[in-house]
Parts: sequence; structure tokens; C-alpha cells
Amino acid sequence: MNIPVAIITIAMVAMTMTACQSKQSPSIPEDDHKDTATSGLLEKDTISVEFAKIYVQNYAKRAGKLPDTTGDGSRDSSGKKPPKWVSNTRAVWFSVSKLKALVEQLEAEGGDGIRFYYAAYDSIYNRYDSSHTHVPPCDYWNRNTLVMVTTRDSSNNGTTYHWDYYNNDPRGTKGKGRIVLAAPENRGEMCPPPYNCKSVGALLITQ
Repeated sequence: MNIPVAIITIAMVAMTMTACQSKQSPSIPEDDHKDTATSGLLEKDTISVEFAKIYVQNYAKRAGKLPDTTGDGSRDSSGKKPPKWVSNTRAVWFSVSKLKALVEQLEAEGGDGIRFYYAAYDSIYNRYDSSHTHVPPCDYWNRNTLVMVTTRDSSNNGTTYHWDYYNNDPRGTKGKGRIVLAAPENRGEMCPPPYNCKSVGALLITQ
């Protein structure tokens, strides 16, 4: 093989390898687990209790602190009152029925997933303000919460995005998606409050 032919051959191989690598590493990866069994899908992202506690504790300083407004109702099992400043909400609980209902709507509408938004309640609510259609218990004012939004596949120039789709119609009109708030009205859905999260079953919050 003469030198020019060798150079051309090497260049073609290099271009082929580059093309293969580009196809294998898209900027936003698609869901490659659609046909994976449920147990295998969960196994991929399962972590140990030790790592989970570390990551949850890492968030503690990011969650911030708020003046305690819960009074004696937030005493822990030993009867101790919480400090004057307590941690912002660090855990949110959703029932199986709520999650299942949202997934069933997604499947019926051809959605591809759920996006979780970190959010916070207003610091002040006025019942006479028409914009305040949802007023949480005052213990949760100014606290962290979560908002779940349905998403659909959306492609642009060969890249797949998980695009929010929703309609604020509370009836959940078919095909219009949904926005769901982590409402604190049911005990245990958000913590803190109470001051002692273990008392409502949130065992990964150690302090």
C-alpha cells in the first residue's frame, strides 16, 4: 500500500469511529429503558442507605432555615420544643394512588414522564386575594415544596426533549396534562414540619 492510499484509509477509519461515537453520545440521551423490566430499571439507580443519608444530609444546608411557627404542636417524642429557627422542608411524600393516577393519565395521553420542580409557598397569603386560590396551612407558608408536571417527547433537529405539557383545568381534560402540587393537608406529606421527621416515617433525615 502506498503512502497516499494509507493516509486515505486511516482518515476514513477515523471518520467512521467519530460518526459512531456521535451516535452513541447524543447531547440529551433518550430513555433507553422503555423495554426494561421494572426490577432491572429500578436496580440501575438504587443506592445504599449510607449514601442516601449522606446525600439527604448534603441538602440540609441548602434547604435553609425558617423561624419556627408551629408552636407546641411540633414537639418531638421526648417533649422538647424545636429551636427558634428550624429547617425548611426537606422531604415530600406522595401516595401510591396519586402517583398511579398521574401515570395512568400520562399513558392514556402518550406522555413520557414527570418533571419535578423544586418550589416554595408564598410567605404571606391573603384570603381576599383572588390570585390565592390555594392557601396551605400557615405552618407551611414560605416553605419548600414540589410541583409535578406531565411531559411529552418533543424532537428538534434530531434531539429529544421532554417537554412540559399541561392545562390548569382541574378536571384534567384528556390530552391536556396536569400540574400536581405536593399538598400538606394530609399528615406526613411534607417534613419539616413537624420538627422531628422520624415521627412521620422520614428516616433518612438524621438531624
